[in-house]
Amino acid sequence: PAQADLALRVSREAVTNALRHARGATRLTVSWDHGADGGCVVTARDNGRPGEKDGAPAASDGTGLARLRAEVEAAGGSFSAGPGEGGGWCVRAALPRMAREGDA
Repeated sequence: PAQADLALRVSREAVTNALRHARGATRLTVSWDHGADGGCVVTARDNGRPGEKDGAPAASDGTGLARLRAEVEAAGGSFSAGPGEGGGWCVRAALPRMAREGDA
């Protein structure tokens, strides 16, 4: 449940950011890829122009991605956000298996 909750928060923030900031985006893909080790990699990609507003780079005073990075890293995972291969923007969070209290 803790891993799924964190994966959902990453997904929600990535989708919200794409809707707000990905100018000209026509596609947004979010995937949760589960590993045999119990980990989960959350990836969100769009095909928009990141951080542009009316053709000029937009200033960002948000804290969502920085907060998510801190949460993911505190859980023992890794986090990246930036321009994607071939354009657009990509958010990726690798989440470790997050055992519940009392699990072996």
